[in-house]
Amino acid sequence: MRHIKEILRLKLEAKLSHRQIARSLGIGVGTVSTYGKRASVLGLCWPLPAELSDNDREC
Repeated sequence: MRHIKEILRLKLEAKLSHRQIARSLGIGVGTVSTYGKRASVLGLCWPLPAELSDNDREC
C-alpha cells in the first residue's frame, strides 16, 4: 500500500522529519524521501485537492 497521502500530511502539516515519518509509518527513510521528491515534481501540496482520487495519488 502506498503511503503518499500520509507522508505528505506528516511532512507538510505536522512538519515531521523524514526519519520521524519513516518510523511512524514503518517504512524506510529513502521511501519517504523519494515520495517527497515525486510529490514536489508533481506540484502536490497539502491538503491534496479534493478532485484527486486515490489512483491519482499513486506516484
